[in-house]
Amino acid sequence: MANFKVFGYEQKFVKVAKTTPDLTNDVGKILYFPQNRGFALVVKPTTTEVPQMLTSVMDSENEDELANYVMLETDRVHYICQWLFYLTDGGAVVPGTAFDLPEIPSDAVDLTDLKSAGLEHIPDFSGLIKIYIPAVIDNEIVDKHLTFLRRLPEEPERYVYELLVQALNHAIRIRNPRIIALVDCLIKDENVHQLVLKYLNHNPAESKVTSVEEGLIKAVTYEMPMVGDLCKFRTAHDWVYGAVMGVSYSYENLDLSERLLDLMRQRIVPKQVTYKPMVSVPIGSTRPDTSIREYPEYGYPVVPITEDDIKIIYPGNGRLGKSGRYDINFDVERLRERSIGVFGKSGTGKSTLVQLLACEMIRNGETLLIFDEHTELAKTHQAVGMIKPGLQDIFPHCVRTVSFGKSIFNTPDGKQHQADVTMKIPISVITEEDILQISDALILTPTAPFVLSTISRLIKKEWAGEYGSLIEAILFMKHDHYVELTEGSAELPMTVNEHSLNAVRNRLSRIFLRDSDNLNDYYTRSKNPNEMKNSIGQILEWLKQGQSVIINSASDTYGFVLIINVIFRMIINEWQKNKPRPLTIFLEEAHRLIPPNNETLVGMVAREMRKYGATLCIIDQTPKKIDNVVVKQIGTYFIFPLDQSEASCGVMPENLPVGEVLSRLASVGEAYVHGYTFLLPTYVKIHDYYELANGIIKENQKLLGKVGAGQSGGPTLASFYSGNKPGL
Repeated sequence: MANFKVFGYEQKFVKVAKTTPDLTNDVGKILYFPQNRGFALVVKPTTTEVPQMLTSVMDSENEDELANYVMLETDRVHYICQWLFYLTDGGAVVPGTAFDLPEIPSDAVDLTDLKSAGLEHIPDFSGLIKIYIPAVIDNEIVDKHLTFLRRLPEEPERYVYELLVQALNHAIRIRNPRIIALVDCLIKDENVHQLVLKYLNHNPAESKVTSVEEGLIKAVTYEMPMVGDLCKFRTAHDWVYGAVMGVSYSYENLDLSERLLDLMRQRIVPKQVTYKPMVSVPIGSTRPDTSIREYPEYGYPVVPITEDDIKIIYPGNGRLGKSGRYDINFDVERLRERSIGVFGKSGTGKSTLVQLLACEMIRNGETLLIFDEHTELAKTHQAVGMIKPGLQDIFPHCVRTVSFGKSIFNTPDGKQHQADVTMKIPISVITEEDILQISDALILTPTAPFVLSTISRLIKKEWAGEYGSLIEAILFMKHDHYVELTEGSAELPMTVNEHSLNAVRNRLSRIFLRDSDNLNDYYTRSKNPNEMKNSIGQILEWLKQGQSVIINSASDTYGFVLIINVIFRMIINEWQKNKPRPLTIFLEEAHRLIPPNNETLVGMVAREMRKYGATLCIIDQTPKKIDNVVVKQIGTYFIFPLDQSEASCGVMPENLPVGEVLSRLASVGEAYVHGYTFLLPTYVKIHDYYELANGIIKENQKLLGKVGAGQSGGPTLASFYSGNKPGL
C-alpha cells in the first residue's frame, strides 16, 4: 500500500501528503512513483491547510479516503518533493522535467519499502539513488536490492554530480545532519568520488552576476574564491577586472569531513561573493583604465583571469614573481614615477624584494641611491643556506660603494670589502636645520631648538671668527663662552639654561666625538672644500653620470641618520637646480627620518621631488610611525606580513578587509602589491633572487665574466656564474 499521495505540483516540485501517521522526520527520503516510474526527494515539510487544497484538485469520489488519511496525519503535515529523474522503457535513467511529473492523484512509496516498490525488477541505477537514501537504511539491504551501477546514461558523472549538488544544497539549507552524514559517507566511496571529480574537471559550473550595488559586483560562484583573488566581467563594451572583497559560505560551522569539504570548496556548493571592480579595458584593446564606465548585467558570467589578461594588466619588463601560475612583471619607469613603499615585519622578505627591484631597475638603465642599513646589498656574501649575490658583483660597471670613516666595510658573513669611496663629512656643512630636522631621531629635548638658534646667532655676531661651524662651537666651546652663554654678560643679556645646553652637548658628543678632544671617523674639522668633493661631492657626480651608489651603514645609528639627512639636503639642492637625471632613493627604517607631523627633508623628497625626477622608496616594518601624509602619497605598495594595526594606517587598498588580505600572505617571500604600478592588486610570490641575478649575469656574461667577487677573502662568484648554488 502506498503511504504517500500526490495532490499538486509546481515547476519541478511535487506536493504529497501522508496516508499513515508517522512521527519520523521524512525530509531526505526518496519517493518512488510506480505510475510513471519516477523519483523525488522529500525536501521540505509544511503545515498548509491540506484538506482545502486536496478537495480543490481531486475527484469527489476520493474525498473520503483523502480526508481519512489527512485526519490521521500528525499536525496535518505534508511535504514538498524535488523531482529528480525517471526510467525510460529501455531502463535508462533520465533527469526529470516538468513534463514527467506524476498525475494527480497518484501513489508514491518510500524506498525504505523496497518490496512494495518492486525495484528488484528494474534495471539498476543505485549509484544515483544511494545519494539520497537516508542513513537509517541498512547497507546490506541497499546492496542486495540496488547493486551498484549496471546501466546508466552516457555521462553518469553528470547525474551523480547534479544529484550530489542537490543533496548538499538541500542539507545545508535545512541543516539536516542525516543527509550531510550520508553524503559525507558517500564521498568516501571511491567510485562516486571519482565520478564527481571527473565532472568537476570537465564541466566547471558557471558563476554569474546577481546584482551591482554601490559600485560593488555581487555574484554566485561555484569556485572557491578567497579575498584578493582576481576575476573579470564582460560588459557591452569593456572587460572589467576586479578583486574579491568578501565571500559568504552557507556551510560554515558544519561538521564535515575534509574530503567532503574539499569537494564543496570546488564547485559543488555555491558561494555569495562580492567583487570590487578596479580596471576596465575596452574590448579589443590592450590599454587598461582605472575608470569603470559600465558594469556587468544580471546573469553575466564571472570569468577567470587568463595569461593574456595578466600581460595586459601587468605590463613591463621588470620581473617580480608569480601570482598563481602566472608571471607578474612591473613597468620599471612607471614604478619610479611615484614614491614606493615596502612594508613588512622583520624576516618576511623585504630585503630580498629590494635587491630584486634594484636588480631590475639597474638592468633597465635606472640610477639608484641605496642606503644599506645592514651592508647586505653591495657584495656577494654567504647567507643562511644560500649565497646572496651583491649588486656591485652583478653590475660592476655601474654600481659604486661608499663606507664611512674607514675604507673597509663588512658583509653580514663577516667578510671585508674595499669601498670605492671613504666618506668623511666636514662638520662645517652640518647646519642647525640638519639637526632639527631629525630631532626626534636624535632624541633631543624640547629646548634644543632655542639652544641651537642662540649659538648659531652668536657665531655670526659676537663669536664671529671663533668657531668654524655650529657643531664645532657646541662640541669645543671655550670656557669663557660657556659662562657667558649660561650666566649672561653685557654683550649677551639673554642666557641659555645650563641643563638645556649640557643636554644638547651630551647628545651631540655621542654622535660626533670619539673622545673628549677628537671627532669620530665619520667627520672632520677640515674646512677644505675638497673634503666634500671626495665624499658627498663624488656621490653626486656618480649619480649625475648614471652610476648607482650603495652607501653602507655607519656603526653609529644616530650618526647615520644625520648623515643621510645631510646627503638628502645636497641631493635636493642639486636636483632642484639642475635636474640631472631620474633618481630613485632606497631608504630603510624610514620612520626615523619621516616621523608623524614633522616636515623633514626626506618627507619633502617623497612629497615634492617627483617633479624634479627624484623618487623615494621607503622600506619599514612600522608604517604607523611614518608621517601619514607621506604614506598616503606613496604610489606603489609592496605589503608583506604586518600586524593589522600597522596595515590599517593607509598602506592597504580601501574597502578591502585588511585582516583577511593579510592572513593569506605566506610568512616569507610573498607580498600583496597594489597602487600606481599595479592597477589591479594581487598576491605575488617574489622571484628567487639568486635565479634572477644569475639570469642577469648570463645576459652580461662577456662583461661580468671578467669580474670576481670576494676580494679580501669573501665568497667567489665562480660557481655563481656557472649556475650552481653553493650552500643550498
